[in-house]
Amino acid sequence: MGDFYASKGKWSYALKLTYLRTKDETVTDGLKTPNWGIAITPQHQVKSELQMSANDLLVRYEVHKNVLLYTGVRHLFTKLTMDITSLGSGIIAINQKLTVADENLFDWLLGINLNYRFNNRWGIMITGDLGTGDNDTDYSINAVVAYRINKLHNVWAGYRYLEIGNESETDGLKFDITFAQQGPMIGWAFTF
Repeated sequence: MGDFYASKGKWSYALKLTYLRTKDETVTDGLKTPNWGIAITPQHQVKSELQMSANDLLVRYEVHKNVLLYTGVRHLFTKLTMDITSLGSGIIAINQKLTVADENLFDWLLGINLNYRFNNRWGIMITGDLGTGDNDTDYSINAVVAYRINKLHNVWAGYRYLEIGNESETDGLKFDITFAQQGPMIGWAFTF
């Protein structure tokens, strides 16, 4: 994850980049007929790989000393592939590489940033936004505590929740796909 900000007067601009890549490998159980022991499906090795990025390009305006309103575009890229290999023989044995998803989606965002500095060292920030566009669900909430080490360096820690989801129907089958990124985060900020 990386955030980049530029400010002039009450206006500021932000580019927020997030990239995720995960791989998983598992072996499924085979299925045999109960009485005769005939293999209906053998064991299968299933390898999956997910590449995903959620990127925001924002314009922000300071409406109050501690309040910024912002708008912009969130770009979501998702590519999910599965490689299924049969580990034996059976009535149903699958050997196939599938691309489950490979898409670029865009949402328009509206959000608010609330921040407060207790003194010249400590501060807090809460950010929340909602998106509309290609995705059915798109919102995020962040809460951060920041500590200024010196004029150039800051450290921060907080919690992030981002949820993006879609419902679709293909050939009479309904799909509900939801991506949720949540958990603690820690970071370093360089300002100049």
